[in-house]
Parts: sequence; C-alpha cells; structure tokens
Amino acid sequence: LGAGGTNEVVTAPSDWFQESGTGPPKVESGRPKGNHGSGGRRRRCLRAAILLAAFAAIGVDAAQPGYVEPVACRSCHQEIYDRYKETPMGRSFYLPHRDRDTADWNGASLYHEASNQYFEMFRRGDTRYVRRYRLQNGRRTDVLEREVTHIMGSGARALSLLHQTAEGRIYELPVAWYSQERAWGMAPGYDRKNHAGFTRQVTHKCMFCHNAYLNVPPQTSRTGWDGDVLFPKQLPLGIDCQRCHGPGKKHIESRNPADVVNPAKLDPQRSLEVCMQCHFETTTFRLPESLRRFQRPFYSYTPGEPLGDYIVHFDHAPGKGRDDKFEIVSAAYRLRQSRCFAGSEGRLTCVTCHSPHSRSVRISSTCANCHKSMKAHPAGGGQDCVKCHMPSRRTEDVVHVVMTDHKIARRPPPGAGRARSTGAPCTSGRPWRACTAPTSTPPPAAPPPARWSR
Repeated sequence: LGAGGTNEVVTAPSDWFQESGTGPPKVESGRPKGNHGSGGRRRRCLRAAILLAAFAAIGVDAAQPGYVEPVACRSCHQEIYDRYKETPMGRSFYLPHRDRDTADWNGASLYHEASNQYFEMFRRGDTRYVRRYRLQNGRRTDVLEREVTHIMGSGARALSLLHQTAEGRIYELPVAWYSQERAWGMAPGYDRKNHAGFTRQVTHKCMFCHNAYLNVPPQTSRTGWDGDVLFPKQLPLGIDCQRCHGPGKKHIESRNPADVVNPAKLDPQRSLEVCMQCHFETTTFRLPESLRRFQRPFYSYTPGEPLGDYIVHFDHAPGKGRDDKFEIVSAAYRLRQSRCFAGSEGRLTCVTCHSPHSRSVRISSTCANCHKSMKAHPAGGGQDCVKCHMPSRRTEDVVHVVMTDHKIARRPPPGAGRARSTGAPCTSGRPWRACTAPTSTPPPAAPPPARWSR
C-alpha cells in the first residue's frame, strides 16, 4: 500500500537481497562482499532511493488519544460485547485459567528429535509450566522450567505459550498446542536443531495483531525500541472494540454515533483496510512483509485512515515461484487476488461474508448476489460454495494448521479440500496435497528427577 492508501504493494526485485546469486551479501569490515562493480552500486543506490520514497515521514509522533478500558463499551452494547468476547479475536490474548483450558496439561510430554530435547507440559496447582531437559546416561540434564504467564492465540487453531519476567520481558516458549490435531508440537520456527529455545522475545509487532493497544509511551513503541521490550504487568486481554472502531472516549461521552468509526459505513477500501492491518501478511519468508513509515509508533493506526499512511507492504516479484504462496495470515492478501474481488471493483470486503461480532458467516447468499445462475449449478444452489471454491489448505509457514484459502477459485486444483486427511508428510512446495503434518517422535522412558531445576 502506498501513501494515501493506494492499492500499491512494493515488489522487491529478484536480486533485492541477493547480489552474488548465493544469498545475502556478507559483511566484512563494514563492506559487503560480492558484486562491487557499477551495476552493484546502481542496485544499492536504487534500493536506497526506493526505501527513502517508501518511508517518507508522515509527521505523526504519538498514538491517537482517547482510548478507554474496553469494558466501558459494555454498558451500552452488552449483547454485542459479550458475543464478541467469545470470538477468536476476543480470545486472542489471555491469562491461563482452568475454565479456558483447551490444551492437555495433564503431564503431557514431547520429544523433539532434531534438537534432542524433551518437553513436559504440566500444572502445579493452578499454574502451568513448560519444562525442557536432555537425557545423558539415563539422567536428566540441562533442565529448564518456565511458568506460562500468558497465552497468545484463541485456540481455534493453535495456542502460543508466553512467559513474562519480573522486569517485563515476554518470551515465547518452544512448544505450542495445535487444536486441530489436539497435540503438542514445536512452535512455528522451532522445528529445527538450533532453535531459539526460551530466548525468543515477544515484540510490539507481535502484540500489535494479538491484543488491544497497549498503554505505553509513544517513543518506546518506535522501530528502534522493539528489540528488547519491557511490557507493563497489566496487559490488555484480547483484541478489543477500539481496534476496529477507533478510540471510544469521545463516543462514550457524547453517545453520538458519529463520534466513533463504523467500518460498515466507511468506503470499501477503508473498510477492508481495518482488517488488513493484521490480515494482509504478504509473506513470513525472506522479505520484510511490511515496514511502518517513519515517525509512526506501533499503536498509532486509527481505523478509517489510509493504511498506506501507516505501513508499507512488500511482496515477492511475480514469476519467481511464490505466486501461489499460502501462509497463515494471508486471508486479505489471497482475497485481493481473486477474480471475484476484482470484479466487485473493491466492494467485496471481509465483512461482506464475516460478522465481526460473532463467528457467523454468510457465504451462499452472498455468492448468489452476483451468481444468479447458482440454482443451475451441478452442486445445487443451496450447497456450501466454500467447500469447492475456497477449500482448506495447510499453511506453508505453520504446517500443523489448516486454513480456508480466501482466493476464490473458479476451478480448484485437484486434491483441494482434503488437507485434513492423512498421507505423506507435508511440504511447502505442494500445499494442496493431502498430508500429515510432521510430528515429533514419542519420548523414550526417562527416570523422574528427585528435584526439579527452576
């Protein structure tokens, strides 16, 4: 998205991150190795010029004022508020609690063969823990245990486990619960020999799309402050009304509907961008999928403003083998590739089919608005259009998760819709294939230690 919210995605040249053809340029004594000729210099100058143009300062120094405690909305909108709290977005971040447990905490175990590490997920009283250890000559060594202080994710497909230190740093734990398989597995990015262990820090970028806006000083939410974040102890619990409706203080005081953003009354592009702030991830691989503009703090996007004024998205160059990539946060990205979206001239948005305040969707009736001949369809007019035209696929970046592909296909590829069946191991190169996500092997029997390390 370019400045002013235009439908522009910056496409990286095929050699953007690769000058010598063997990978990113290596740095030695401050100079990149590889192509130092005039062509290499021209490419580097071109990149710098594009970046400077893309990130021209907009002049916003602080998050918008006027955000209130989310529960303040409930006094007037109780039914909508309570219903929304049960949606995946409403349950996107929370404190562990027995009433909300969906994962197996009854002494579950996992052996990760690649790193030769064992993990145990268990309760001690009402507190949940993850413990890691190795076996050496039949004895447990390298034992590390961390309390689960927060859970990120609704559990509709997965749960990520977090640990917050006394100083405020939050770390992602190495294991995750995958609800569709009802099994523990390594968290995304951890299924390799030298994974991050208990050292992967949660940043403002992580929190932005999994929670309500945080009450943090604007200067600590800028780009240079995201490497070592100290979060407050009192964190919001879930994405709230104001992430889609904007700051609520003025509306609460005036009771005037005009004093709050109603995405349904925005023009279609601005309405779609409310969802795109988090559901338009072009890729999790290789490229930076997006970068905020200069002088824009993390929590400064306001629904209704052009999203391109807040963030710039990048995509792979076409024809480089990534045209059909399917990743976990790509619903709006895939929708915009659809012939139906193009034919609607932008009027087809997320809320055309989805109700933001509940889990209900309206599919067949929506399709019938344009496809008047549905009654003559071989599947019948009352059938579920999604099953064939928006089938489930296993995502390339989180292989334990199956999602609906929002690129509406006229004729789906063979095998579409069978992503939940078992078969050969999944590969990112053939995401339509019926498959079984890789799992760790069961742990060998291990003697219990006399005393746990903390």
